[in-house]
Amino acid sequence: MGIYTITRHEVWRYRGLGRICFGGITSIIAIAVARKYVNFSLTDSMIKPLIGASVMGLILVIVRRFLPVNTTSMAVLALLGLIVYGASMLTMMGLTLLEDAKRSVRTLLSRGS
Repeated sequence: MGIYTITRHEVWRYRGLGRICFGGITSIIAIAVARKYVNFSLTDSMIKPLIGASVMGLILVIVRRFLPVNTTSMAVLALLGLIVYGASMLTMMGLTLLEDAKRSVRTLLSRGS
C-alpha cells in the first residue's frame, strides 16, 4: 500500500471548483431571498459590474505585458484598475452610482452613532 500525495494542482481542481460552485449557489439563494424584501435591478447589481470587471481585466492584462515585474508596476496596475473600473461603472450607471454611494456612506455613518 503506497502513500498518495495530492499536488497543489489537484487541490485547486477539486476544492477550487467546489468553492466556485458553492459561491454561485449561495449567491443565487441570497438574490432570491433579497428580491422578496428589496426591489433592485439585477442588471445594475450584477451584469454591469461584470462588464466593468471584464473591461478592467482586459486592459490590465494588455498593460501588464509592457511593465516590468516589480512592486511599482503592481501599484501602477492597481491604480489603473481602480480608475478603469470606476470610469466604466460611471459610464454605464451614471450619477445614480454616486448617489447610491453617498446614501450607503450616510447609512453606515448613522448606524455607528
